[in-house]
Amino acid sequence: MNVSIFLRQFGSIDSAAIVQWIQEADSSRLGAERLRALLRILPEPHEVQLLTPYIDAARTRQLAAAERFYVQLIALPKYADTFCCTQLNIDRRCNVVVVVVVVIVVQ
Repeated sequence: MNVSIFLRQFGSIDSAAIVQWIQEADSSRLGAERLRALLRILPEPHEVQLLTPYIDAARTRQLAAAERFYVQLIALPKYADTFCCTQLNIDRRCNVVVVVVVVIVVQ
């Protein structure tokens, strides 16, 4: 999946809002499946190096939506770690739900 397809999943929601949800680790808005997809398309080191000069807001307007999303994303401190923590949080909640369902069925 590429970045443009990922962003289209959110409809008319601005990429800045998506980045804010990521920063806040708001897994309820991102959802487990979208977060997994996002983990697969995180920018590679060479992409980060190419996009870093565009972090200046004035130059960001020159970029396409996918590149703009990447620039907003790499501007977050430790963005990759944030994803991993959010994913762990989602997985933990999913495991709790599975355990509760199993307990209810067994009783």
